[in-house]
Amino acid sequence: MFTIVRTHPDIVRYAVSLQQRDSGSLGFLPQAVFEQHVDRLFLGLLNGEPCGYILTNGGWQGVLRCVQVAIEYDVRRRLYGAMLVQAAEDYGLGLGCTSVRLRCGAELPANEFWKSLGYQCTGTLPAGKRFSCLNVWGKKLYPANPATAWKNGRPRVYATNALKQSEYRARLNAKACGQTLQDWKRSRYGR
Repeated sequence: MFTIVRTHPDIVRYAVSLQQRDSGSLGFLPQAVFEQHVDRLFLGLLNGEPCGYILTNGGWQGVLRCVQVAIEYDVRRRLYGAMLVQAAEDYGLGLGCTSVRLRCGAELPANEFWKSLGYQCTGTLPAGKRFSCLNVWGKKLYPANPATAWKNGRPRVYATNALKQSEYRARLNAKACGQTLQDWKRSRYGR
């Protein structure tokens, strides 16, 4: 069973050890960074054992940045990484972020992973010694339930414009007769 937690006694120790094992594809972050930002660290547990993590920033200026993402080699391609990314995206939505951005070495197979999750490569940046360049990936975030404010309740959806106009005329007639909107809805729809 796969679960994602944000508190675990070994969360920092595990993230540092996995980072050291995958140092060829991950950048180096000192342990102090993980300790300082432990509130933005998501740990994936497979049958109670750590199998991957994702470290994000705090969503500055509405953009959530995935600072570092890693998953154990032997559990890749089983959607666990996708579930970690989804948890981070949900965290970003909770912060009010409208997009996610990250950087990935151009030669890494992780580029296909990001593409499969709907991210788009928006550009490249110069890299250090390990990669020819860094691909910059981004994705827009859309809340599942967008916040809206309707003065008179949820608007009705009509199959045609003629039906919409007919309903509008009926409401105008009810208003002209002195009927309140609530009474009109009760008489019209039995509510």
